[in-house]
Amino acid sequence: MSKRKCLGIKEKNLILHEVDKAVKKKDIALKFGIPPNSLSTIIKNRDKIQNYDSSNSCSKRLEAWVYEDVDEAVLKWTV
Repeated sequence: MSKRKCLGIKEKNLILHEVDKAVKKKDIALKFGIPPNSLSTIIKNRDKIQNYDSSNSCSKRLEAWVYEDVDEAVLKWTV
């Protein structure tokens, strides 16, 4: 696991589903190719992950943008 892996919201929800099925944490970490401390962070942020509005299926971050109005304007401009 030398390369850094960035999981999306969907993958994090799949991980939480595996945790709920009582699969060993070590096995979950190996299956998804993440270190155990990343798995612990995902479990700790369970509420944020499950309550996140995943209207953007490619979403990887839970944080809202500081300048949402600028992001929307740029998106309209590029489309």
